[in-house]
Amino acid sequence: MPLPSHPNYGLFQFKAGLGCRLVGCLPYQDLVFRRLAYQTFRRVETSLLPRVHRLLARAPALVGVMKRAVRCANRVKRFLLSAFCGSMIPPTLEVTDATSACR
Repeated sequence: MPLPSHPNYGLFQFKAGLGCRLVGCLPYQDLVFRRLAYQTFRRVETSLLPRVHRLLARAPALVGVMKRAVRCANRVKRFLLSAFCGSMIPPTLEVTDATSACR
């Protein structure tokens, strides 16, 4: 049982009042196959992503711009995949013109 000084003690009490029980589990561990890629991803995840989230929280107009940029990038990616992989891509993913994908 957590101590009363724990920041989430009230949550534990609430859930215990509903009949739930607290189960302690070991924390997850990452199995790393490519060390450099893993370290790069962790740096981006811990330093860059929080900054982007704070920026988007301050400027809601950027959210629409970011969504359009992601849609455009996905369409270009699908176009390139269909151009280089041909019949391996399902027809629903094919885009015929990459320039019109970003409009």
